Amino acid sequence: MTVAEHRIAPLVFDPYDYAFQADPYPTYARLRAEAPLFHNEEQDFWALSRHADVTAAVRDDATFSNRMGVSIDRTAWSPHAHLVTSFLALDGAEQQRLRSLVSRAFTPRRVRELTPRVQQLTEKYFDAAFVDGGTHDWIGEVAGRLPM
Repeated sequence: MTVAEHRIAPLVFDPYDYAFQADPYPTYARLRAEAPLFHNEEQDFWALSRHADVTAAVRDDATFSNRMGVSIDRTAWSPHAHLVTSFLALDGAEQQRLRSLVSRAFTPRRVRELTPRVQQLTEKYFDAAFVDGGTHDWIGEVAGRLPM
């Protein structure tokens, strides 16, 4: 083999790539070793891969704000992302206040209590949508109609 054949392939991190999704761990290892702060120029996002860096970033809202949204899809970026997506696009105390309110509504006990009704609604919408055996919109006709 020549020296060129022994070269390591360039580091590519594309979360949408099916090969990455099937086995992400080699890519994660390379990111930690070679590019703990990785920039995907094509999709214009940055990724941290070391635990200590991620932990520090989560605690530093001034530098690593969620304000523009939490998606790597740039069409979702907006200063008003929290109005369109969810409270995840908020920072610090503002996000914590809403998380506390939501967590009270979704305790394990409350979720167990909701299960029979969600099951009943799922069966109702599923049966109505798929009674004819044709092609249907799963989100529009079933999942999107269920209570959040």
